[in-house]
Amino acid sequence: MVESEAREPAGVTRGQNVVHVTPLDWSALPRLIGTLVDRIDVARLEPQLLVVTTDSESAAAAAGAIVGMSEERGVRVLAATMSPRAARLLRSAPPHVVTGAPSELAALLQSSTLKPGSVRAIALAWLDTILDTPEAQPLENLFAELPKDGARVVLASALSPAYEALIERYARRARRESEPAG
Repeated sequence: MVESEAREPAGVTRGQNVVHVTPLDWSALPRLIGTLVDRIDVARLEPQLLVVTTDSESAAAAAGAIVGMSEERGVRVLAATMSPRAARLLRSAPPHVVTGAPSELAALLQSSTLKPGSVRAIALAWLDTILDTPEAQPLENLFAELPKDGARVVLASALSPAYEALIERYARRARRESEPAG
């Protein structure tokens, strides 16, 4: 393979993890995870990208931002706001991208509705807000189920030693990129 073919555009290379330190702004999501969305193979009718959010409202916001950037390519997006509804939708019309809180995504994995083998990348949309809620409890179970070789993108407003430890555990040797507010 030629070296230029092995590189991915816009910051994330195959198998590389990235941490973006940037203020919470859903309109910035397409720019921050655009490379992961660009990698989606629309011919494969299965979830290939998971976007972990704080809650169902954030899942809907993330899904809206991703739909806005990928609609013309035919990328299907599902906001897993309630796991029973999301399970029905996953069975009837599998999306390429699933957004949701850790508890909803873990429930979909436990019910075998969401197959972990198809997931090629995961994004944590504002880690600091996810970890500050009770919804964060299933995060460890979620990562235990997902493939270890997939790309990881972590978005955070700020980093603390606890966040750094989690990042090192699940997005090993992630490259750091800081962006100013505004």
